[in-house]
Amino acid sequence: MKQEEREFLRIMKKLKRLNLSVILPGITFGEFSVMKAIDGCAKEKESARVSEIISDLCAAPPAISRCFKVLEGRGFILRAIDQGDRRNTRVALTKEGRSKLEESERALNSYSKAVFGGMGQEDMRRLNAYLEKFLMTSQQEMEKRQQEKEGRNEDYE
Repeated sequence: MKQEEREFLRIMKKLKRLNLSVILPGITFGEFSVMKAIDGCAKEKESARVSEIISDLCAAPPAISRCFKVLEGRGFILRAIDQGDRRNTRVALTKEGRSKLEESERALNSYSKAVFGGMGQEDMRRLNAYLEKFLMTSQQEMEKRQQEKEGRNEDYE
């Protein structure tokens, strides 16, 4: 592995370990993400279906369920059976939950403004372009390897 590749992986590992929860007002980043998804999925309705939230977050149902339990216990969300389809559960932010979400968004926006402002507009534009190129190259390589893997599997059937 080249030095540049090792350095990239080192930086990515450190980025992954950034704990954004320390800047949030008494909730974890995961809880914030779930509350944000509830808010986004329930835009035109009072509540969102659990399946919509899971899909939006691309997360495992048991993890979302655990987070719901914590948020419900803290009075930030309410869960109820969908009256239109009793097989579904709906989730809504409470007044306290909405207030906590708005407070958290202000904290994250302030942090983002400081970080991105410190980077400068031109550096951020270049960084975004490089990351987009890296993402596209990575996706293409993943697809290629998946096709190769599937091709090999077909040979054994």
